[in-house]
Amino acid sequence: MVKHPRLTALRALARKHSCTHILVSDVIDCEYLSGFHATNVQLLVSARNALLLTDFRYQKAAEKFCRTAQPWRLVTIKERGLGLMKELLGDQAIVGIQSDILTVDGYDRLRRACRGVKFIKIAGEISTIASVKLPHELKSLRRAASIGDRAYADLLKELREGVTERETALRLEDLCVAYGSQGPSFDTIVLFGPRSALPHGVPGKRKLRRGDWVLCDFGCRFDGLCSDMTRTAVFGQASEQQRRQYEIVRRAQANARKSVKPGVKASTVDFAARSIIEKAGHGEAFGHATGHGVGRRVHEEPRLSKNDESILRTNMVVTVEPGIYLADQGGVRIEDMMLLTERGARSLTSSPRNLVELQP
Repeated sequence: MVKHPRLTALRALARKHSCTHILVSDVIDCEYLSGFHATNVQLLVSARNALLLTDFRYQKAAEKFCRTAQPWRLVTIKERGLGLMKELLGDQAIVGIQSDILTVDGYDRLRRACRGVKFIKIAGEISTIASVKLPHELKSLRRAASIGDRAYADLLKELREGVTERETALRLEDLCVAYGSQGPSFDTIVLFGPRSALPHGVPGKRKLRRGDWVLCDFGCRFDGLCSDMTRTAVFGQASEQQRRQYEIVRRAQANARKSVKPGVKASTVDFAARSIIEKAGHGEAFGHATGHGVGRRVHEEPRLSKNDESILRTNMVVTVEPGIYLADQGGVRIEDMMLLTERGARSLTSSPRNLVELQP
């Protein structure tokens, strides 16, 4: 018998909340739980049934999928729309819904169409089921990370004075595609000089000059899985201030990476990085979480923040990305993807973490 650990976990979630059914509305969560990809798909799961709901556009693909992906059974959504949902649920159903995904209008329509059905709000818990990655997902995450490493290495060899942030970001994306990326995980961030102090700045017309920070935060998609890596270099010879700033971030990131282990709280990893930056006097210049989960979404559970008490588990993939952002001077961030193993964790990204000084 084929095992479906995520479906088992979803049914356990239904029992936890005393639900007869769970309705999964987010298309990425649907793919995580079933393996079927579509832009319009929902899952309706009970103790006995696992229904995959989609429309005419995906009917043939879904029929083929359900023939081989037991226990999923296809229900094609036609003109009846939410009326069909009422038929599937009956009058006494208690349904767990993704209240953090459904719009207010969508929820209102669902309630009107399914009078007599009780809805239980389950915010975030369904998405958490996929925080532990399956073997085929880990394989794709490794591939996506390795593509990014190769592309970044080539980019550094090409950088020349006068090139713009925008031109550099586009070139980095082109290199990723050349090595097998199926598209960026998110809008590529390339920032020069003082603009690197914008944690999620948008690449613009700023031209590269000697002595500039060069911050690159980017990711690749492979088979629907995302990579996420940040590196910060100096174009030319680094100043003493730049060396000090970089070294603080490097030590903070190394300490945080060392703390990533199964059984550890997410907040512990954040503290491992944040304590070093605060001790160096730059606590206010590090205003975001230390990291996050990554998978089909570039930002997933868990959140490696000071308030996240969730426990890290084997086969989770998380980023570790502390930074120091100094207005009018620039920012430094170092980010790696870490795979939790039974023995600890290892980095899926391998680009150098030491301060790189690029020769003009």
